[in-house]
Amino acid sequence: MTQLAQTGLPAPYANPCRRTWPKCLLEQLEEPYGAYTREDCLNLCLQRTVVEKCGCLSAQLPQLQKLAKRDVTYKRDVTVTKLREDVLSTTEKDGPPARLVLYFDSLTYEHIRSVPKYDETRVLSNLGGISGMYLGLSFFVLFQVLDILVVGALRLRKSLRWDARERRLVVHARTRSQEGVQTIS
Repeated sequence: MTQLAQTGLPAPYANPCRRTWPKCLLEQLEEPYGAYTREDCLNLCLQRTVVEKCGCLSAQLPQLQKLAKRDVTYKRDVTVTKLREDVLSTTEKDGPPARLVLYFDSLTYEHIRSVPKYDETRVLSNLGGISGMYLGLSFFVLFQVLDILVVGALRLRKSLRWDARERRLVVHARTRSQEGVQTIS
């Protein structure tokens, strides 16, 4: 036998499992029971159908007074053996005709607990991460624009200096050529 227990999420999360009994089924219960589980709900509906159709209770369905605190599933592996040959001729002193032995497949208890994927802390954390990314990206773009402006200004200054130097050389060359023309004449 293997045991698996599941705990569902509370109300605001979109989970098909519930934590409380539905009102239509709660009316049929005489006293408050444990936490709502899907298996118990199906068993209650089946028991109700059996009572309506046959007018009797099914002994194979679990007792409704012993509902689990959470959704618990047992996986069973059934093995059988032959009855003792003298089972029909036995008396009470020989013991029972059959013996039931339960073995657990594993001594571990598996409990699956659903947790919300996003809670308040995680949402704020993600918003902070996204805003940090955009802030970093905006600083990167700002520095890139500043880099383009500074490099452009330096190149403009260099080209203006070059133009001014060339003008001075041209003016200087003209004045020399004019001085040379005057000295020759």
